[in-house]
Amino acid sequence: MLEQFKQIGDQALADLQAIGSLDALETYRIQYLGRKGQVTQMLSMIGALSKADKPKGGQLANQIK
Repeated sequence: MLEQFKQIGDQALADLQAIGSLDALETYRIQYLGRKGQVTQMLSMIGALSKADKPKGGQLANQIK
């Protein structure tokens, strides 16, 4: 699951670099940081991680956010 977090972070960064307008920025914000966004969902999945992986998962999720 940590690998999935890294993939979401890499994709979010690539998408952010490709933004060229305010409309695209708003779409990005909704896609990643909105209520049903990918980063928000990722944060909710931290509870499903093993005890050893929770700190790493939390740190990674917060970096991405």
